[in-house]
Amino acid sequence: MQTPARRIGYFLFVPLILYFAIFCLYTYPWIARFSTHYFCDQGDGFQNVWNLWWIDWSITVLKTHPWFTNYLHYPFGASLLPHTLNPFNGLIYIPAVRFLNPIQSHNLVVIFSFVAGGLTAFWLAYKFSRSYLGSLVGGGIFTFSAYHFAHAIGHLQLVSLEWLPAFALAWWLLLESPGLRKAILAGLMLFFVILCDYYYFFYCVMFGLLALAYLVFQQKDWRLLIHRHCLQAMGLFLLISIGTSGVLAASLLRLAKHDPLLGSHRAEEWGLDLLAPFVYGEHWRFSALTRGIWHSWHQDRVEVTVQLGLVALAVAAWTAWNRKRIQVRELGFWFLVLASFWLLSLGPQLRILGHVYELKFMPYDLLARALPFFEISGSPNRMIVMVTLALSVIVATGFPLLIKRLNLPIWAIVLIVTVMAVEYWPASLPVSQMEVPEFVNVLRNQPDREAVIDLVHPGQVAMYFQTFHHRPIAYGYTSRVTQSIAIAEQQLTAAAQGGDYFKLCSEYGLGYLVAPANKDLLPPDNKQPDSLNLLYQGQGVQLFKLGKGPCTLKPED
Repeated sequence: MQTPARRIGYFLFVPLILYFAIFCLYTYPWIARFSTHYFCDQGDGFQNVWNLWWIDWSITVLKTHPWFTNYLHYPFGASLLPHTLNPFNGLIYIPAVRFLNPIQSHNLVVIFSFVAGGLTAFWLAYKFSRSYLGSLVGGGIFTFSAYHFAHAIGHLQLVSLEWLPAFALAWWLLLESPGLRKAILAGLMLFFVILCDYYYFFYCVMFGLLALAYLVFQQKDWRLLIHRHCLQAMGLFLLISIGTSGVLAASLLRLAKHDPLLGSHRAEEWGLDLLAPFVYGEHWRFSALTRGIWHSWHQDRVEVTVQLGLVALAVAAWTAWNRKRIQVRELGFWFLVLASFWLLSLGPQLRILGHVYELKFMPYDLLARALPFFEISGSPNRMIVMVTLALSVIVATGFPLLIKRLNLPIWAIVLIVTVMAVEYWPASLPVSQMEVPEFVNVLRNQPDREAVIDLVHPGQVAMYFQTFHHRPIAYGYTSRVTQSIAIAEQQLTAAAQGGDYFKLCSEYGLGYLVAPANKDLLPPDNKQPDSLNLLYQGQGVQLFKLGKGPCTLKPED
């Protein structure tokens, strides 16, 4: 019998160390640049760098909740409910940045997501397989999946998938044997999921309903749901979920109803190609070998790099064929999850090798017609994460029996695991390092806290600079904006492009202007009652203090 200490070692520290070591190998030289480079690109990656900073700044400095900001889209301000804010990661960042620098703190969040994702998937797999080795393999399949690595370029909210297996496990335990502590745990795990990503929250709701229907059908007695212990546990779960996840979800839906959101994904454009789970995509280490296939997919290559691994699929197929020999009653449920989410991930149109076929009976389209709110899923291709989760449990269950039935020697087991490792080997992942321009330091040292309009840098870079100068900025690179903000910013843009600097200052409250160094900002007649006081010029930019009064800017030669 295992002692508690040994059990903690086997089920916590061994998986953590193993998955951390594999992560370092797969992503090298990331770990060597832990202190000097962000583990992301300069697009969505820098957006998420800002997200972490904003969670810290809003809570610890401004003493307010982080779901609204006037530091972006100034002076209008913007709700961050429809933004990919992933506040859970910010809550990790807050204590981390007190001991580490911002780069290290960001990278710690990324590492945590990969290692914890493997750990929670390992726990889930062990619940059903009762195989330690198989569960270690299953956890690796989930957290080192092509989907996970492809989004590691900058989609921190999607990288943070560690709470999906945790909720699945907590929910199953609650259904299997209802109890108040299990209800609290399941409600808390669901809240952690929505604090990372709305898509994942929606998938968990779908998974929860599917699991509930499966167990009721399996036991053929729906009256179990109205048993006193079940009603108490489910009531507590609903109460916790409504008071946490429900508040966020309802607030988002209410915002979208009153002020339409722009920038949402259209399901017609984001369905998976039928062959995508079987084809090694662009973000695989040896993607040149399969370029002839994935190059024909006219979609974001990040979103279609979702190969599940042919070895894992072969083990799953073998497991299905031998399911009667495997004493796991719930195995059929995981095949149901795999099939359901895979079919839904295709979206409302059938795509095969880049060609689109209009069919009337696509599962996604049928479900969207029956349940109009289902359209909020937006990116059906991302449902592949649930397929990967189901596959990890199935492989964890079947892999040990495969070894035993075929009497595989050690060298054959090592060969199988090695081939699987190659299948999941990602292409070189980006890192980012950006020197802070001098104009940012000039802004930071100004005595006031007036806002900035930057006409030079893209939104995500301007947001990155904000983490240094701490001033509100016009515009911003948020995932989705409301229609009212988009309309208001059209007028702001017209004033900026028309050289109406007096209006930028007096009407919009902007105090500083960042413009290209080669741009002559003087009005044609030089009579507009503006004031453009040059504070800095260099590195391709000009920084001006906006004010009211006669124009004092002297054109540069």
